[in-house]
Formats: sequence, structure tokens, C-alpha cells
Amino acid sequence: MNVSGINCWLFMPGMKGLLSAWAMRITGGDMKRKLMDILACPVCKFHPLELKVKKEDEKEVLEGTIRCPKCNVDYPIEDGIPNMLPPEK
Repeated sequence: MNVSGINCWLFMPGMKGLLSAWAMRITGGDMKRKLMDILACPVCKFHPLELKVKKEDEKEVLEGTIRCPKCNVDYPIEDGIPNMLPPEK
């Protein structure tokens, strides 16, 4: 999948093991604000998510948190890379 120059790999629910929920890899560490338009919570599938920015440059969010307001799960953004893996139980 290519979203405005950002390469994304999404693994859908129903797959086995770690792929049982959405997993996302964004090449080049590009966590752009426009990704928030398509991201949904991998736990409850809620959209839209909330973005809390700690550090950004003119192109991308470098540090921060993506939060699902429905199930109250936080997904960290570190070095421009969002970790959208669901929390371990």
C-alpha cells in the first residue's frame, strides 16, 4: 500500500500469531500527520485516533503518542516510527 509516498504494510485481523492485529511498518521513519486520516486502533478498530506530539520537524512527527480514546491504549512514536502493535496481555 502506498499512501502519499509512504510505504505501509498492514496485516489484517484473522491472521495467526503476531499478525492477529494490525501491524504497521513505515519505511524511512516517516510518521506524517496525514497518516492519522487512515490509522485505526489495532485493538478495537476505532477511528479517528488522537495524536500527541512531543517533537517534530517540518516533515514528520519524531516523538509522541498515538492514543485510542475508546480503549485508552497508547502507541508510542519514537525516532519518527509509530509502534502500532497491540499491547501484550
